Amino acid sequence: MYTNGKCKAAAIIGYITPILWIVGVALRDRGDALSAHHLNQALPIVLLELVAGTIGRIGGIIGTIADICELAIGILAIIGIIRAIKGSDKPLPYLKSIDVIN
Repeated sequence: MYTNGKCKAAAIIGYITPILWIVGVALRDRGDALSAHHLNQALPIVLLELVAGTIGRIGGIIGTIADICELAIGILAIIGIIRAIKGSDKPLPYLKSIDVIN
């Protein structure tokens, strides 16, 4: 599957933060299936990062559990970034894709 560098960059940065996910959506080409797939995969990751980071600020045992969840979410994001770099459209483990972007 061929994709240009701009679309691959959009697929990669979408995994990092919610703001960069929005930038990735703006950068991608409408016809590129790889960037759409990775941005759809990245959406639950960035939303879960946001929720776990907010809950992690509570502290105590709940904060510790949220921090552990945030670590697991970070590992999934790294797996997604590696797959985006390789150009793979294999879905991430444990997460269903939300098809917001076509």
